[in-house]
Amino acid sequence: MEIKGKKKEIINALAVGGTMSGISKTIPILDYAKIRVKGDIMIVSSFSGDVAIARKCKLENQSSENEKSFLVVAKDLISLLKTLRDDDVTLVANFDKNNITISHKKGEMSLPIQDANDFPVIENGVDAEQFELPLGTLLEWLQRGKSFIIQDELRPIMASIYLYIKDNEFGCCVTDANRLFHDYVPYNSDIAQDATITHKAINSLISLLNDSQNEDIVKMAVDSKNISFTTQNGKLTCRKLEGKYPNFKAVIPQNSENVVTIDKDELLDSIMRASLTTSASNCLEINLQGQTLDIRGIDADFGKCSREQCLCNHTGDDIRIGAKGVFFIDCVNAIISNEIKLEFSTSSRPIVLYDKEYPNKRIILMPMGLA
Repeated sequence: MEIKGKKKEIINALAVGGTMSGISKTIPILDYAKIRVKGDIMIVSSFSGDVAIARKCKLENQSSENEKSFLVVAKDLISLLKTLRDDDVTLVANFDKNNITISHKKGEMSLPIQDANDFPVIENGVDAEQFELPLGTLLEWLQRGKSFIIQDELRPIMASIYLYIKDNEFGCCVTDANRLFHDYVPYNSDIAQDATITHKAINSLISLLNDSQNEDIVKMAVDSKNISFTTQNGKLTCRKLEGKYPNFKAVIPQNSENVVTIDKDELLDSIMRASLTTSASNCLEINLQGQTLDIRGIDADFGKCSREQCLCNHTGDDIRIGAKGVFFIDCVNAIISNEIKLEFSTSSRPIVLYDKEYPNKRIILMPMGLA
């Protein structure tokens, strides 16, 4: 069987569709990616045991022969294809010899292939509820929210990104109990639904959506066991995590009268400099006095200290509060606009960061105790 196509397209399909291969250390067949060819379409898919991904690729000069499939180590095939200078490549799968051959001007290269009949498949059930979601919005949430995910295998429901459709909102929440990212957009639906995307699927889903940025819509399907996201070129399916996501809205302070508006870059630079002089066990001291935001860092063991002062627009009372520097940096980086609005309640209540241009986006930073 011949596979003819553009080298760049084939490599891209292998790179995206093969991302889940080799992750499972207990099932040998999952070390491979499955390549399925029918007519002028090639589909590369892989499965980690929890997450499955597939990516389509358009081929050239393909006959309308019956569908054929085989397994190959995706990263090995990518490495061989990258050594070729030609834009057009031809791969020949020989099922009698169980290999795939790449011919070129100087010679040929071959890799072993395996039978694909026993390769597992994960699909949504017939009871799956279907939703059409804004692709760009979901991609932005995944990219900015992934740094808020807690790396805790004992609490898988927390090591995830939570999506919900409820009360005419399509929203997203991510938290590690120290920071919280929340955003939503208006969404008309008579059906309430939620889904938790395991951290194991985040980077692969970002790759799939990045590969489809010319599209406006991604289709989400949710059933009792699985969640899937489908674009024109590919599909990702993952297991639905068991457990109920915490009521995150209960921890978000409402209508604080202590409000600060400040330049994002100026604030970020000050936090980063102050963090360099703060020990890992200590926090930054933030003093809000009048129209000045004062940030101090100290590492008494090594004699380091710093003080940063930022001009801001402040309404409300003065306040002194502690915050972890690395967490504060992640919260500021999650803001898109050039200006940030911060709301303070008391020294023991969370700091709320708002995006000036996207008021539905809220970033919550839990305070730390000061000496």
